[in-house]
Amino acid sequence: MILFSCRRVVQLTSKELDARLRLTELVCAGGHRLLCGQCRLYRQQLHAIEAAIREYLREAPGRGDERLPDDAKARIRDTLKEGMA
Repeated sequence: MILFSCRRVVQLTSKELDARLRLTELVCAGGHRLLCGQCRLYRQQLHAIEAAIREYLREAPGRGDERLPDDAKARIRDTLKEGMA
């Protein structure tokens, strides 16, 4: 198995929040994270940030987004809904 570099794993970890990874990406990034505590920690932190943002949006819809155009708010809402599915 070819393991990815930390740089590649960071890219895939970010991509993973928005899209499904290919099987080879999942296996290689997962293998790398088994051996690399820093990349494991990065993934945990990224998922914790995402969960905190989702919780914030659930508790206070519309708060803090007064300056965003309605179409931008709709795109963000749609993206978050897709991620929860």
